[in-house]
Amino acid sequence: APGTEKYPAWFARMEKQLTQLAGEIHLELKAERQVKNVCVLAASTGGPAAVKTFIDSLSAGLDVAFVYVQHIDRDFDKTLINMMSRDSHYPAYVASHGAVLRRGHLALVTPNDVVKVLDNGTFCQSADTVWPGAFSPSIDQVIANLSQIYGSRAGAIVFTGMGEDGLLGCRLLKQQGGYVWAQTPESCVSESMPEAVLAAELVTIAAAPEQLAKHLNAHLA
Repeated sequence: APGTEKYPAWFARMEKQLTQLAGEIHLELKAERQVKNVCVLAASTGGPAAVKTFIDSLSAGLDVAFVYVQHIDRDFDKTLINMMSRDSHYPAYVASHGAVLRRGHLALVTPNDVVKVLDNGTFCQSADTVWPGAFSPSIDQVIANLSQIYGSRAGAIVFTGMGEDGLLGCRLLKQQGGYVWAQTPESCVSESMPEAVLAAELVTIAAAPEQLAKHLNAHLA
């Protein structure tokens, strides 16, 4: 009953189950299947231009769902959605509560929605009201979350950006058998983020955005 000691835990379990069910219904209505492969695109300073170049250089129809985690100001998400979707094979949408990972699409994680991905690929609002750590959204948290669910079927590409957000998540991703790639520092506006994962020897492929796209085309083929 409400007010009892066990009620909060019961309510949290029930809410998670209902969110998963809503995601499964969404997939059925859209006649979509749960995604097989997931790739996190992580970026900060200079990221939108680099990620857009990467997306535009990909072949159409790749069997992958992209999750784009970009350090941005609040309310910039609509502009970024429009930018990424323009003339793209991979239309973008906001990774909001109840949405699902979609093959051939790019889910944008925003500072406004602290979300995590459930086992069936549904985005669920986190109990936290703000992203943990110094960066919003948290690249580390998103990569860690997806690596635990998708393991070797998950990957992360670290693009231009300041700081080291993503380093801890990429360590966990490698332990789970996933791949970590990075933009070459010389092609970045700010090289701190890719340099952090390169220095930790987590990266198997480092290249400019256009070349990273070609590598992903081959990897998924």
